[in-house]
Amino acid sequence: MWREIRVLRSHPPGGAGKGDRKRVFGSALVQAEQLLTAAGAAGYASWPILLFYGLSRAGRTIAAADNDSYRLNRHGIRALDLDQRPPLPGAGAAIWALTCGEAR
Repeated sequence: MWREIRVLRSHPPGGAGKGDRKRVFGSALVQAEQLLTAAGAAGYASWPILLFYGLSRAGRTIAAADNDSYRLNRHGIRALDLDQRPPLPGAGAAIWALTCGEAR
């Protein structure tokens, strides 16, 4: 699954195709992969922390592709008016697979 997600680094969706947004998208995507992969190999005491930060980085990736104010400066992820935005193609399926353990 990560192979398909990595392709997004060279062809970012939405507004993440150029400039600073592309840099944020690419770096957050790499960090999300590393943290979520580490969570899959970690023990019970530490995997929740790695999962939290991995999902946080995945959220920053999605924000860079979709959100005009993509520079997130708080801890964690907060979504406003989530039902008002059209879904990013493929992003929802990727996040679902990660949270359901298919990335392990």
